[in-house]
Amino acid sequence: MEEEPEELLEKKLESATKKKIPESGQSKYLESNSSKSTNKTVKIGPCTSITSEQYSYIKWGDPKKATKELCCVVFGQKTLSTHSLTGKTSNAFRSKEAKPSLDPGKTADIIHFINAKTGMEKK
Repeated sequence: MEEEPEELLEKKLESATKKKIPESGQSKYLESNSSKSTNKTVKIGPCTSITSEQYSYIKWGDPKKATKELCCVVFGQKTLSTHSLTGKTSNAFRSKEAKPSLDPGKTADIIHFINAKTGMEKK
């Protein structure tokens, strides 16, 4: 029995959305999806390095997207949702307590690496 074109399209879309950039600390993902178990790392800066597999998932054509993807790899989605860049209270939410800041060494490494790789300047 052949599948309808819509069903095929849904399956392809589903499999495409399952491909995620592995965050740091997700070794199970890397072990289960990698046929070659290599420990090659890409040095982002003095405080930061990621695996070559994580690096290969980043789309460098769009500097904004590359920055977001690199932050997700370095810090992880959970950390990014519970921390802020500076650790200061937001002007929009002065009544809320400030979130802890991200590691300044890693953020400096990311900014420098993105500037060097894409030519994008810090705002």
